[in-house]
Amino acid sequence: MSANSRKNLSIMPKLPKEERIARLQSIITERHTVSTAELQDLAKVSRMTLHRDLEVLEERGVIEKMHGSVRLSNGAYNIKTYMGVQVEAKQEIARKAATYIEKHDTLFISTGTTALELVRVLTDTDLAVTIVTGSIPVADLCQSTLNTQLIMTGGDYHRRTQSLIGALARHSLESLTGRILFMSANYVDLQGGFTTSFNQIAELLRLMRSRCKLTIALMDSSKFGRVNAHHVYDVDEVDAIITDSNIDPEVYHTWREAGVNLIRADE
Repeated sequence: MSANSRKNLSIMPKLPKEERIARLQSIITERHTVSTAELQDLAKVSRMTLHRDLEVLEERGVIEKMHGSVRLSNGAYNIKTYMGVQVEAKQEIARKAATYIEKHDTLFISTGTTALELVRVLTDTDLAVTIVTGSIPVADLCQSTLNTQLIMTGGDYHRRTQSLIGALARHSLESLTGRILFMSANYVDLQGGFTTSFNQIAELLRLMRSRCKLTIALMDSSKFGRVNAHHVYDVDEVDAIITDSNIDPEVYHTWREAGVNLIRADE
């Protein structure tokens, strides 16, 4: 740790344990893999405190320890974890996505925090739209606007994504159609496509795509170049991918040259 870091550490106010662990988890969630030295510098805690807090996160199944570093566990996804991550990027993406929506549209909205930001944008407009979703947070947010007609899919409650899944959800979607599906996934890779932590979520996303004319993926720049356990669809199976203005220029140009309709939110 640098001298400046030690100085900052000495004046850092002491946080309650759970607040400290939540802050640590937020850092790891955003970076996915981080060295313990860098993590100590960012979290501004002692080595012993960091060791104890990482043990708690490991016991909870949130992280996996490696030699000299930690990484977010593939099975650790929980929508609450991501609520405070990349917020400005997600808001930027949501504002861009809203420009594709027309009055009286029927929209399918997937689970995920970026899709949730899109609904926040819609609550501030006078667009009268119908939203089809299995996301509980999206449904809760729709209650704040009189211009939105809400259709819930029904199904079994999936705690980690706070969404409805299973046979009833599939049956509901099979009887509905929409103009645009706005979806997000854990990661997207040029070769690996869109992937997610949960197979049942992947199945529903494929079904939702088949029921809509257009599919627009909302993916912040931290999600590119990574893969997760369950494949959703290839990158050429969506009509557009909207990302934030912080995406690496090299990544942006590589994907565009590969024929992917990748759109920066500031375009």
